[in-house]
Amino acid sequence: MVQVCDKKREKGSRKFAVRNANLNRRNRRLQIRIDRLNTQFHATQQKLVEIKKKYKDYCLRLENVEAQLALGSVAEQPTNSLAILREKPMAGFQFNLTMIAVAVELGKRVGFRAAADTLTMIFEILGIDVKVPSHNAIEQWTLRFGVALTKDTFSQRDRVLWMVDHSSQIGKERLLLIVGVALDDLPPPGKTLTFEKLKVLAMIPGQSWKKEDVEREYLKLAIQIGAPEYLLSDGAIELREPAEKLENVGRKTIVLGDLKHHAANVLEKEIGRGARFQSFLSEVGLTRNRVQQTELDQFAPRTLRSKSRFMNLGPLLGWATMVLYHLNHPHSQSRSKINAERMEQKLCWLRDYASDLESWNQCQAVIECSLSVINRQGLDCRTVELVEQCLNEHNPN
Repeated sequence: MVQVCDKKREKGSRKFAVRNANLNRRNRRLQIRIDRLNTQFHATQQKLVEIKKKYKDYCLRLENVEAQLALGSVAEQPTNSLAILREKPMAGFQFNLTMIAVAVELGKRVGFRAAADTLTMIFEILGIDVKVPSHNAIEQWTLRFGVALTKDTFSQRDRVLWMVDHSSQIGKERLLLIVGVALDDLPPPGKTLTFEKLKVLAMIPGQSWKKEDVEREYLKLAIQIGAPEYLLSDGAIELREPAEKLENVGRKTIVLGDLKHHAANVLEKEIGRGARFQSFLSEVGLTRNRVQQTELDQFAPRTLRSKSRFMNLGPLLGWATMVLYHLNHPHSQSRSKINAERMEQKLCWLRDYASDLESWNQCQAVIECSLSVINRQGLDCRTVELVEQCLNEHNPN
């Protein structure tokens, strides 16, 4: 019985060994097949990448060919279809009217040198052989157009508003500039006057502009185009008083003051002559010298203009308010790399003016809101209401 059992176990062991050998051979064959398939898969991936690259190259080549074909079709058009080439040069000029107009308009937008270079580049791309004006020629044409425009402005019958001011001081000479707009071209409430509606009436350089000099130029211009119904100036005596000699159809010219200059004068009387404000300006000047070219340079106050100071006071008050905020918020991002002791040493004086700045900012807000409303809506019975509404929006508290 024992022998039979041993024979059966031996026989079962041989069968198990044979089966195990068969499974091992099968596993090796499957592994070889898997490796072969992986190799084929990687090869296929590389081919796909190459095909995509070739596809992009073919697309770029196709775009280039299409662009060349399009450019060729434009260049092959008959040159006589372009007005700029079909026209003959004007009498006394090397270029026709279309070329001159295109060059001048382009020069107004990009500058004279850039206009000449742009025209040259465009004609070269189009394959058109044509002479292009130089930047000097474009500049001279533009200046001539400007002079011509001053000769064609208004007639004696037109109802006109003049705007007068001194402008562009070079050395000892100042330019008296007079521009005008027809009363019919003034914008309705809610709109602003556009540059296209203005016409330059006179540009007179001079070293001395006394009342007699200004009066002479007013009367000379009035003889040519008629006196205005209204004259707007910044309130300077030498510009305002000579206008009293002007008459339009028996009616004297009404002289208007510029609101911004008037507001600046009011602001100067209100706060500019006080000792506190003068002390504040003195500290501002000292602070600028202390913090420039230091780690506190970002907190340096802007330079205040000697002329028209109170027309540009808003940015200075804004600077002071900003610095006060950073003084009271030590962890603000702008102070991250600044020593607190240095900050206090150079700028702490502003805390003494905190209440003054609040009052001055309120005055500035009234002026800014008034200008914003009146510049767009004009001056009428609703102006106070609109200004109050603007102030409430500016500061809801």
